[in-house]
Amino acid sequence: MLRNLALWGNQNKSVRGDINMKSYWTVILLVIVLTGEFADTAYAYLDAGSGSMILQLLLGGVAGLIVFLKVSWKWILEKFGIKKEENVG
Repeated sequence: MLRNLALWGNQNKSVRGDINMKSYWTVILLVIVLTGEFADTAYAYLDAGSGSMILQLLLGGVAGLIVFLKVSWKWILEKFGIKKEENVG
C-alpha cells in the first residue's frame, strides 16, 4: 500500500533526489494536523523535578558538545581548510 504513494518515488532511480518533496511535506502536514485534532487536554504541569531534569538535559548537552569539540578540534579545522594537515616524519 505504501509503495503506491508518490512519497516513495520511482524505485529505479538513485536514492538521492527521487522523493517528491511536495508529497513528502503534504504527508508530514497531514500527520501533524490529524495528531492535533484527536489530542485531548493534557491536564499536566511542570513541577520542580521536571524543571531540574530539563535543566540537567540542557547542561549535559552543552557539556557533551564542548567535549566533542575539544576532542575533534584539529579534525574540524582540517575539514574546513583552516589548518593544513601536518606531515610527521
